[in-house]
Amino acid sequence: RRFLEAGWQKDIWRSRISTFASAFYDFEREESGLAIGVRVPLGRVSTRVSAEQSRGQNRQTFQADRGRNADEALQWRAALSTGDGDTTARLDAGLATELGDFRVGIGSYGDLVQVSAGMRGGFIHMAGTSRFTRETGDSFAVVDITGLEGIEVKRDNFPIGRTGPSGKLLITNLRPYETNRISVLTAQIPMSHQVNSPVLEIIPQPGGTLARFD
Repeated sequence: RRFLEAGWQKDIWRSRISTFASAFYDFEREESGLAIGVRVPLGRVSTRVSAEQSRGQNRQTFQADRGRNADEALQWRAALSTGDGDTTARLDAGLATELGDFRVGIGSYGDLVQVSAGMRGGFIHMAGTSRFTRETGDSFAVVDITGLEGIEVKRDNFPIGRTGPSGKLLITNLRPYETNRISVLTAQIPMSHQVNSPVLEIIPQPGGTLARFD
């Protein structure tokens, strides 16, 4: 099939608001469509309002979404479309936890209601630790500071978490076949517990690695 598509966008009001337009033409079906709209950020929520004409129908659509930032676990997206044909609405939400990523969605399409839910993650058993977890990537490591809870752990000098009650912390998405620098704060380690070095440099293979501080 042959398509012709064109789009345009312009930022206005100190680049905080953007207007856009897009159009297409389907040569085989001899159909065309046009959409115009505006995007407006409201804090951390992004909104979009558009009007569309396609295949002989006129539709108006409102969308709002809040993406996940580094310090947030929740993201969601809502959409409502009305005009010629059935009114449709959909809400999707996702929550990232230490046990995995959970998603739920509900949509209404005329007389049809659709509900979906899912979970994405993994399960590991290593160094005496068994747990459900978020996706680990190609390589991961279990940091072990036996019996010391609440010790801050850094990867490449960036804090990534603290050890749990068993003195362990799971680190995901390590770079395989490259040096990954794992360190702890010696000021948080009691004098009764000796650590030979506060820094470990590991070169993990795909899979799991034990990073033990002793």
